[in-house]
Amino acid sequence: MLNDSSGRNPIPVPPFFVPAGTRFQSILSAELLPNGDPFQEYLVDQPDGTVLSVFHPDPGFALTSGDFRGFPLGDLGEFKIPSLWNVRHTSPYFHNGGAKTLEEVVEHYATFFAIASPLVFPDAPPILLTEQDKADLVAFLELL
Repeated sequence: MLNDSSGRNPIPVPPFFVPAGTRFQSILSAELLPNGDPFQEYLVDQPDGTVLSVFHPDPGFALTSGDFRGFPLGDLGEFKIPSLWNVRHTSPYFHNGGAKTLEEVVEHYATFFAIASPLVFPDAPPILLTEQDKADLVAFLELL
C-alpha cells in the first residue's frame, strides 16, 4: 500500500514506534501550512477531571481519539495518509489545501524533516534536502 505503514513490524523510531497499519500521521501540515485557518482554543476534558486547553488550527485525529498530545507521540494534528497514486492530478495538497503545487509539498517536507529528524533521531544529523533532492522528489511524484 502507498498510504499506510503496512509493514509486518512496527517501524522502530526511537523514542516511539509507528505501529504497522497506521493510517494517520502528523507531518505538521496544520501547524506549518495553516492556509488561513486560525489557531483556536479547544477545551478537552481529561480523565482526572481537569480541562486541557489546546491552541491549534486543526486538531485532526485528536478530535476522534481524544489524544491531544502533539508530535511525535500524540494524535494532535494527525490526518489520514492519502494514496499517492496520480498525485500530480490531485492539487491542492494536504488536508486543508495548504500546498498548491508538488514543489510546495516537497518544500513543506524539507522543513518538516529539518524540524522532526532531530526529535526522532537525536543522535543523527538532521535530514536536510538539497535542491537536487527536492527536484528528484517532484519528478518521482509526477511519475506516480
